[in-house]
Amino acid sequence: MGQRPSPTDGALALRRFFAEHPKLSQYWLADALGVKQSAVSRWVVGKQRPRAHLRVALDALLGIPVADWLTAAERGRLRRVIAAADAVGARRVAS
Repeated sequence: MGQRPSPTDGALALRRFFAEHPKLSQYWLADALGVKQSAVSRWVVGKQRPRAHLRVALDALLGIPVADWLTAAERGRLRRVIAAADAVGARRVAS
């Protein structure tokens, strides 16, 4: 059997959020985002990650950066792409 991947920084931040705000529930967040509570639960335990538009919403609502939902492998690929873009002067700065 394969090992479960390590939870992303986003999943860990979401766990911390609920630990620091015990009056707010997964049901509250699910309702705010228009998803089922079971989806939020899967994000918290690291079984799944929110879709892109929900990552943006979580950033706006809870301050969890979109990039925090990337896996270690995805972060590595992103660093390589950025380095390659920097090497040829092709990187754009977001406005």
